[in-house]
Amino acid sequence: MNITNQTSTLLDMLNSSSSSSKTSKSDSYVDILIQNNNLRYQQRMKEVLGTNVGSSSKDAEYEKTAGAAANLNKAIEALSDTSIWNTDSKDYSSDSTYDAIANFVSSYNTLLSKIDSVGSTIKNTYGTRLNDLTDKNKEALEAIGITVESDGKLKIDSDKLKQADISEVKKIFGSDSEFIKGVKEQSEEVNNIVSQALSIQKSLSSLYNSSSSSVDVSELLYGSSYDSIG
Repeated sequence: MNITNQTSTLLDMLNSSSSSSKTSKSDSYVDILIQNNNLRYQQRMKEVLGTNVGSSSKDAEYEKTAGAAANLNKAIEALSDTSIWNTDSKDYSSDSTYDAIANFVSSYNTLLSKIDSVGSTIKNTYGTRLNDLTDKNKEALEAIGITVESDGKLKIDSDKLKQADISEVKKIFGSDSEFIKGVKEQSEEVNNIVSQALSIQKSLSSLYNSSSSSVDVSELLYGSSYDSIG
């Protein structure tokens, strides 16, 4: 596939949906990155293209999605602070616990919105997984004052959450929570896959804009060293 004059961002191509369940040349490039070991494709890109360079304002939504995932990871990290759960500590403040959870909810909802705006493979893969996690924990969340809305976003009942038993809240939002571990895993994957796609996009754009007449994208992903990588 040779890059010629294009009116749409390469990341739109990367994130286009694919009906194929197996990796083949009919798959979109983000599909390939998701279905396989991401690092070997990134390695292949670096082998062929060299250092990643360039940027594009057309990729703003993708950059925002990666940023939202990074912010959610920071919110999850804040929930691992033992001081917000240690009710025996003289420094304990229920407001700090509430604020950390509220920040998580806000960051989670923002990531869902960004995933929705990007759509296609990212939405179908990671949006679905995140929704599955909240559905699985719906009753436990609602018991402490957090409702899972029809679009998958979370809504806090402030009074109910503040009055909830701290031990029950910790079961959902503490660092040992399977819910939190699951959300963290998905948000990290979103950040990684979108960041790698952006890296590929920038590299390809740089190649195209540096007077190169064409570049065979298929060769980058399916070249002769494909089977030996990873």
